[in-house]
Amino acid sequence: MGSDDSARPRHPLTSANAPLFALVVFSLIVLFSSTPSTSPSPSSLSSLSDVNELLAEKSSLEISILQLEAQKNGVYSSLRSSDDARAAQMREENKKLEALLEEQKRLEELLEKQKEEQEKLAAVAPATTTTTTTSSSSHAVFTPSTPGNPLSSPSQSIVNFPCPLRDSPPDDACTLKCKDATCSRAETTCSAYVECTHIVYSKETGGDMSDATATLMHEKRAADTGEMRAAFDALVSQGKLGTSVRPRIYVIVSYGGSGSKMLSGWINDQSRASVKDVRHMHDPNPPNPLRKFGTPLNAASHQADYRDRHIPGGMFPGPTAQAIPESEYEDYRFIYIFKDPVEGLVSRYGRGHCLHVGGDCPEDANFPLLDDYAKKGEDFFKIGYFFDQWTTKDETRKYPVLAVNYHKIWDNVETLVEALGLPPECAKTFPKRTETVRNDDTAIADGAGKPGGINMAHTEEVRVMLREMYDDVRQKIFQFPAVSFV
Repeated sequence: MGSDDSARPRHPLTSANAPLFALVVFSLIVLFSSTPSTSPSPSSLSSLSDVNELLAEKSSLEISILQLEAQKNGVYSSLRSSDDARAAQMREENKKLEALLEEQKRLEELLEKQKEEQEKLAAVAPATTTTTTTSSSSHAVFTPSTPGNPLSSPSQSIVNFPCPLRDSPPDDACTLKCKDATCSRAETTCSAYVECTHIVYSKETGGDMSDATATLMHEKRAADTGEMRAAFDALVSQGKLGTSVRPRIYVIVSYGGSGSKMLSGWINDQSRASVKDVRHMHDPNPPNPLRKFGTPLNAASHQADYRDRHIPGGMFPGPTAQAIPESEYEDYRFIYIFKDPVEGLVSRYGRGHCLHVGGDCPEDANFPLLDDYAKKGEDFFKIGYFFDQWTTKDETRKYPVLAVNYHKIWDNVETLVEALGLPPECAKTFPKRTETVRNDDTAIADGAGKPGGINMAHTEEVRVMLREMYDDVRQKIFQFPAVSFV
């Protein structure tokens, strides 16, 4: 019996409909092929001037997504009406459709990232607006002809600060050699220092700055103590913090290279009417509960240079040590002092120190030099973990931790003294800030016997890698107040 082709339902891909479907598939292929396959580089999202470009790109992406949706719906309609005779062809078209949907997903993710970046840029826009001539990072810039130059017209509010990268005296200033025509080094270094708010050049900008110097300076800023005061009062009302001056045991904690020896030594020099004992710890884990310290093998020493002193410490007592009743917790003050880990590691690096701070330390034979450590980018010192452990609130911990930002304490010494529970007059004896010079010049001077005749640990090249490695911790330190209770 013969078949009647005219009685069979016509497939939408046959005869007259075939050109229409071909047109749809061709449109999909063209659209898919012309869609960018890579996201914009981070550098394209780096400044406020890119906001308009982001908005235009966002609009373009949204239009592309709408087009993709419309084309996708047309393909779905064709797929639903396919029959066995066209199954193989439909499978091929379905693969193209899956690729199309994957591309749509990528576009949507890219759009979301651009929206987030736009919001970030908009959020910082007010902070970068200033009436003072500024560099790209909004540091105030002065040249010899600038009115109010703080070097030629000393100011009480814009002051020097010492830095490890300084090339020229005095020791309490941060004066750098420019070394290149634009003196880009000054801007890069200023951006890396929490303290730096002003760059003062030794000559007018615009010409060759290779032989010039730049002095990085700091605008003194007393902390807004409102939040710290509220926390202080709350702890007092809860009975966790006393306001009276009395002999206490001061426990200073750090991951090293953060001024903890200086702070420990200075507190230990105070009257025994205020200070009963001082311990200097490198333990990343806050004790919970508190346990009594044992008798130290060696008592604290009293050299003139705090860096040469010995203060008993190490890790906290283990679970077999005697627990301290909570009623006696007020006899203790726990202080966590922290500093940019980049400079901390440049000054204190080695397997011994890694073990002291509870790191996951390779054996001696495999322990890398600092430059190799920076290149690898793996924080086996666990500095990020250390920082978060001591700066994150823990409801089960029955004692407060005083968090001290090394970079900001010299503007807020009186506030620090009050938070420590020491007599106000102690502020007058607080140590002057010092920083040991470690830069490219000392790297060469200290390089005898080292690979390439240079101590890479001192170099700015290594610092750049360490800053990238510890960017998360460094950003937290930039934002942390001078003194706060955790």
